[in-house]
Amino acid sequence: MTFLAPYTSLMRLGQGFNSYTQQICIDDAVIVHEYNDGSESQHRCLPGEFPPDNADDPMRDAGDVTTEEAAQPADAGLQPPPNTKTEKVKASNVNQTVTYTAHAIDNLADVVDTLNISSSATINYANSHSNGSASFVKENSISESDINFIVSVKVTNELPIRPTHLEFRPLDGLDPDQFPEIYGDCFIAGFLEGGEFSAIVSIKVQDKNKISRVKMAAEMQLSATKYFQPMSGAVADRENLDIWTDTDLSISVTWSGGGSIKNPKASWDLPTIIQAANDFPAQVSKYSQRTQAILMSYNSVRSFHEFNAKAARPFVVLDYRLCELYTAELLSAFIAYKTLWKLISKMIKAPDLYQTKDATDKVPNPISCDPTSLNRAKIDCRKGMTMILEEVRTPSFSRDVVRRTVANIIDKNARAKTTSWYGR
Repeated sequence: MTFLAPYTSLMRLGQGFNSYTQQICIDDAVIVHEYNDGSESQHRCLPGEFPPDNADDPMRDAGDVTTEEAAQPADAGLQPPPNTKTEKVKASNVNQTVTYTAHAIDNLADVVDTLNISSSATINYANSHSNGSASFVKENSISESDINFIVSVKVTNELPIRPTHLEFRPLDGLDPDQFPEIYGDCFIAGFLEGGEFSAIVSIKVQDKNKISRVKMAAEMQLSATKYFQPMSGAVADRENLDIWTDTDLSISVTWSGGGSIKNPKASWDLPTIIQAANDFPAQVSKYSQRTQAILMSYNSVRSFHEFNAKAARPFVVLDYRLCELYTAELLSAFIAYKTLWKLISKMIKAPDLYQTKDATDKVPNPISCDPTSLNRAKIDCRKGMTMILEEVRTPSFSRDVVRRTVANIIDKNARAKTTSWYGR
């Protein structure tokens, strides 16, 4: 069984890995022996590494992640870009798998899912940290905006795979109960190379009656026609003058691979994002880097089973797949608690600006706007986040806890307790 995780510069071939928390474990958990028939060049090419014909390219991206942000009025951001020229990169003869995505998002959980970031890691680090770029996703901007979109382009270059032999390396005297903590549930068997481009567009609309029109206009701008095709023309320009008035646009962009994907003097706006997305695969075919780690379960290694067959107590590999489904729900609850916590913090500073709602059948006991009640509600939010954090941390190293966590997925009452406060 193999699966993927976002690449970081700390990853090494053969390292143990915890797929639930996306944390690296012991080094050289598995030794990857490469078969060499003497026909290869001086460049070594392990599974998932870049082919030799690009190894000496001085312009090749060495693994940097580039992040840029832009914030400007939306009416200016949707106009045609200035007459600036960007050098086009001629695509090399590399087979690629390209995935384009452009859709509306509701919260941070949607971003985490699109970027293949672990829900557990997002909760533990209180932020999304794809490829070390923790500043890319602006949680406040997403939660405070009326409309949010994400544009994602993932490019994987087709690379040669060399025959290898995998050798599991056990630690002498290791307690089997410590195996999940020391070794994780899988190891890094190789790397995928290519590039990833992501842009988050957040829109604030002053006139709430125009939200649906603004959302439709943004969807037309980001519609995937021949990849992404910007809307243009005199009619569209006239409509933009009305639709995008009193509307603020915030853009966060990050990419890995592809080198320089736009003119440094050009600002980020929707047309620039669309153009960069269209050109990105050609850029990546010339300048690529590691983007994903290929993870393989220890259960796929022959020598692992040979060791277990001789051991008095075998090592047990945990399966976190069902736990991840449960944790995705916890992430949504964690985000809701955190959003309320920040809102209440603002209310405490200026309670006179807010008014307590009247009691209804749906909300029989509304929270008062006095400082004492607000502070108590803030403490409840913090307790809720702490409970979720502890719930997420415990399954990582305990087989019994993993089993109980899986049981919680079936137990609807357990899930209701986790999200009861912010929904009342």
